[in-house]
Amino acid sequence: MKPEALLQLIIAIGVMALMAFSLLAVAFVQIPAGQLNLFTALASGVIGGAFGIVVGFLFGSSLETKAPSPPAVQP
Repeated sequence: MKPEALLQLIIAIGVMALMAFSLLAVAFVQIPAGQLNLFTALASGVIGGAFGIVVGFLFGSSLETKAPSPPAVQP
């Protein structure tokens, strides 16, 4: 496995762990009614931000940056 593929896998597992932690917190921890909206906003912001970063990294860079550069022309 290439190092960049391993890094992508680790990041994807981390994002899934954040999702699971947030879902478990909502399911099993008593969150005060006054704080529920704040928790929901923070959790969705963290998960959405992490997901956006992963997708932006994997699919956001152009193909030109991934293609090998042409050889330099010497006079």
